[in-house]
This record gives sequence, structure tokens and C-alpha cells, in this order.
Amino acid sequence: AFFIYLHDYFLLTACLKHNFQLLKPVIHSHFTSLKSQTVSTHDRVDIRDSIMIFGRLADKELLLDVEGAGTPEMANCCHGGCDNCNYSRIFDSLSAGRAKWVALYTTRTLIDGRSHESPWAKIFPSEEEAISKEEFVRRIQSLPYKPQMGPPSLPQEVSAEEIPSKEAVERLWGCGLEKPPDEMTPSQLMETLKRLTGEPHGALWSDFVKIFHGP
Repeated sequence: AFFIYLHDYFLLTACLKHNFQLLKPVIHSHFTSLKSQTVSTHDRVDIRDSIMIFGRLADKELLLDVEGAGTPEMANCCHGGCDNCNYSRIFDSLSAGRAKWVALYTTRTLIDGRSHESPWAKIFPSEEEAISKEEFVRRIQSLPYKPQMGPPSLPQEVSAEEIPSKEAVERLWGCGLEKPPDEMTPSQLMETLKRLTGEPHGALWSDFVKIFHGP
């Protein structure tokens, strides 16, 4: 019986050693992943700064450039999900009680005359004129802060008097580009926001925060 137990002991030891060798690459990969996550977490912007910026760029209205936008058919639709209506599940405008979307356009005007200008468009002198990085940071910081929908509640709420850090605002400046531009136009900022959020019309908090904290 002793030799049987001894045989089983060596067999178990061999199996454990073999399985560890098989798992070794997986374990290494896991800890490597954790290490990279630690680095990316270190680079993230403080959540308060993210909220301060969102509260300056977001608005409680959004116009959508969809098929039929601004037409009488769209306006007269009850949007009740009727099967015989082309616009039953399509909206050309969204609104909320608090700022909820960062519009991914400077100004949008529908054919029925409704128009909306994005709050961030106000930092540019005109639709075509570019501004420097220093001007960009200063003007974003000077935009009025509004209560918004989406961000998490913090132990100490963000106040309208707080100003986002220079480093946080700079994250919007050519983020993800190999060589950020010396100057930026409204259309360049619009395309940057679209690329970073993955949205075509407007970015909710959950979309916008990816710029600062990742997916």
C-alpha cells in the first residue's frame, strides 16, 4: 500500500508541474495586462475635471441630422411606433431638463427654421477661424458651467466656480493624434469629438467620458 501511495504522490506532483507549465503563459499575460491597466489608469484625468468640462460643453438640446429632419411629416408624427409611419421611431430633436449632450456640430439648422448652436462653438471667433492651444484651454475654462445629467454623484459636488485643470482640457486638443496641431478650427474639434466618442450627432456623458477614462 505504501508503494501505491508513493506512486500516486509522484503522479500528482508530475500533473501539477505539467499544468503549471501550461498555465504559465496565461498567468504571465494576466499580470502583464494588469500592469498595462495600472499605467493607463495613472494617465487618466480626475473625474471632477471630466465633470467640469462636460458641464461646460454639454447642453439640454440636440438637433439630429436624420432623414426627414424638419419636415412637416416628422413634425406631425406622434412617434408612437406605428408600423405604417416612416418616422415613428426617428426623432430630429432631443431635449432634457438639464444639459445632457455634447453636440457634435457647431451650429445646426433644420429646414423648418429650428436652429441650435453648440456651447463649445462659442470659444471660436467664427466658423472658420482657428485658435491656439493656450486660447483653447483658457476659453474652455471660461465657459459657464451648467448642471447636467449623466455624471456620477460625488461626495463633494462640483460647483460652478470650479475650473477644470489645464492638463484635463488639453486632453481634448488633438487627443489620439500622433502630432497634435498648432492651431485648431471648429471643424477640427468637431471631428476630434466624433472620433473620440464614436457618435455622429451628440455625445452623452457615457460617450464623452471615454476621452478621459477610456471605454
